Amino acid sequence: MAAVHKVQRKAPVVLVDPTVTASDMTDSASAVQPVSAESLGSTIAAAVRAGELVLHYQPKLDCRTMKLRGAEALSRWTLPDGTQLVPDAFVAQAEAVGGISELTVWGVEQALRDSRWLAGKGMGSSLGGPIFVNLSGTLITRDFASRLIALVGDEAARIGFEITETAVLDNPEEALECLHQLREAGIALAIDDYGAGLSSLSYLKQIPAGELKIDRKFIQGMTRSNRDPLIVRSTIDLCHGLGMTVTAEGVEDAMTASLLGVMGCDTIQGYFISRAVPIEGLVRFIEEHPGTAPRVPQIRKKGGSPRAE
Repeated sequence: MAAVHKVQRKAPVVLVDPTVTASDMTDSASAVQPVSAESLGSTIAAAVRAGELVLHYQPKLDCRTMKLRGAEALSRWTLPDGTQLVPDAFVAQAEAVGGISELTVWGVEQALRDSRWLAGKGMGSSLGGPIFVNLSGTLITRDFASRLIALVGDEAARIGFEITETAVLDNPEEALECLHQLREAGIALAIDDYGAGLSSLSYLKQIPAGELKIDRKFIQGMTRSNRDPLIVRSTIDLCHGLGMTVTAEGVEDAMTASLLGVMGCDTIQGYFISRAVPIEGLVRFIEEHPGTAPRVPQIRKKGGSPRAE
């Protein structure tokens, strides 16, 4: 769920303490140390070639049936000495100093390979939806859109792209044209981190996305705030009115999952379901939850029957 940020070219890269294992990685980390942006920029392509980058997958579940509905691909980079780079930092630096196109192409290619691998194990349909890869706003150009369409080819059903609503701000005309080209090629689009930045109803109407992902900061406050549930509920209703499905990011407990179900949210994603895991971990998740899901409490609507999640 990496949002697109404008980053100063000289900003440092943040590294995680090497004692942190891949299974412990989250979107934030302590015990950090800086490395120059120039050093990072020159090693991205080499890291791809050396196999230091891997994709982890965070499952998305249907809020009603709790069946798997695809996954989000998240990059993980471990240096030869065991040091792990915080994903948000190295992606932002790649945008600033170069290398984001290489990272994205590698991510799409790896996601396609992993999707085919799942299909080879008879689990292709079990995934229940495409693998979504984050697409930087800096890459929404005619040339790169054509490159992505050629790369995906006839496997569009396997891949989707997550973009932030601010991704179209710099060059709206070209960006919207490119997004329409991707959609016409059969590639699913999702608006990521909705509400994290300067939300615009105008762009929400124009971006040809079939899914909107509500930012975690609203989801994680649902059981503690009076305003966040209202914002979430109104966003769900608005998106449904526009013909879009809604995913809630950052779902960490059963009560939040149940509230989202009552509100009509379509899909949930977060630690309550699973952390981002390697492809082998996604296989175990599918095997351990064949058409089932974590149980959540039932919340009874006034004058209605309880909603089973």
